[in-house]
Amino acid sequence: MNKFDHASLVRLYTDLQIRACLGGPVEIGIAKERASALCLNQRELPAWAIRRSDMSDSCLLGMISLDPHHDGLDIEVSYELLPEYWGQGYADAALKMVLRHARETLHMRRLVAETQARNHASIRLLRRNGFRLEKTLMRFDAIQYFYSIELSAHG
Repeated sequence: MNKFDHASLVRLYTDLQIRACLGGPVEIGIAKERASALCLNQRELPAWAIRRSDMSDSCLLGMISLDPHHDGLDIEVSYELLPEYWGQGYADAALKMVLRHARETLHMRRLVAETQARNHASIRLLRRNGFRLEKTLMRFDAIQYFYSIELSAHG
């Protein structure tokens, strides 16, 4: 990500529709700090901008990242897209790329993903890409599904 992505990143953190299944909007000051850190690549684990593959423009559609999970044991894949790009295959393509990178480049053996039980699109995306439901839990005042994938078994 770069400095031109800053406003779109802030929107990813503050938009009510985007954040409906992500624990709610982030306070604007915190959102700006997170966006700046992403633009400056101040992360331990990688994060990627989601853009159109045909490069018809350089506009940021969303992001996908690897982060430590809340449990402190696992690495989680997270993704967010601007609503105008939902349902167009961008998250699926990005997730496939991250799974391949995690397996082949980072030599990770396992990734997890956590999503709200009501986020049916995310659940379908995870299942379609080989994630399996491991457990159900309560976090952020909502039922969450905790998925995992063994990367050595994922082709």
